[in-house]
Amino acid sequence: MLRKNLSEMIFQFTIEPIGPILIKSGIEGGADPTIPDMNFVRTIHPETKETTVYLPGSSLKGTFRSYAEKITNTVGLECVDVVAKPEEYEKLKKKANGADDIIYKISCCVSKLFGSQIFASRIKFKDAFPEGEVKIENRTNVSINRVLSKVQAGPFNLEVVTSGKFKSKIFLRNFELWQVGLLGLVFRDLSQEKIKIGYAKTRGLGDVKIDFDEMEIDIFYSKPNYEASQMPGKVLGLDSLLPKEECEQYGIKTGAPYEQLSLEIETSDPDGWGTNLHQKITDNSVTELFKECVQKHWAKLIEQEAPNAG
Repeated sequence: MLRKNLSEMIFQFTIEPIGPILIKSGIEGGADPTIPDMNFVRTIHPETKETTVYLPGSSLKGTFRSYAEKITNTVGLECVDVVAKPEEYEKLKKKANGADDIIYKISCCVSKLFGSQIFASRIKFKDAFPEGEVKIENRTNVSINRVLSKVQAGPFNLEVVTSGKFKSKIFLRNFELWQVGLLGLVFRDLSQEKIKIGYAKTRGLGDVKIDFDEMEIDIFYSKPNYEASQMPGKVLGLDSLLPKEECEQYGIKTGAPYEQLSLEIETSDPDGWGTNLHQKITDNSVTELFKECVQKHWAKLIEQEAPNAG
């Protein structure tokens, strides 16, 4: 299953600061007074070919994973941190003995989505580049000695982005519908301005909001010219695309209520090659898809696997 390309979901979205944000470059200003002590990370814009501030995909993925871990811990699902607890990594590695199916089956739900030191992530975050004008400011901070109540260090300068729009995409390969539900919960709280990103989140920085542009889904199949009537506008999870035996082998949830979603979506073969079916979802339909994945699939996963659920 991990070596197949069965399906892919692409989320296109816009991130907009609603206050100052800073993703540090790690390059200190030093003796150069024109460079802030903490400056925003920069790279070459792929379209304009000019140097620009941006939001690295690695930073976005870290934010999503961290918040997904909070959600799973809150509902009582086990979340193994193989970075903070390397002994857990060794246990899993030894138990799996290199077998892909066992590795996937015994991994926690966050690792199944975001990957671990045992197997690669199935989700990919693209860098978020600005679209249009971005406003950048320099701010001055000091460090306070909490015992003496006076300045301990500083002043030092921070380069922050205070406005602008950043476009990004997330690619999710071979997805289970409960994974879409978990991502939907993270997207929901980002859209409600509950999640901060970047540096100094406890000191007023990092507030953002997120808007969906659209979602695209591709279902790949081995037989060319497969009849589109076999998939009448349904969103199918991995359990609908694999044989039952392989689902059991990898521990993929099957059977009611893990059926295909009932949301009606237009399905097409966009390039005429006859090797994949394409679905596009926009605006409120994206939210409805997330809701259905949470209510039918994420909720059932909690019910079955969280020891103290309910």
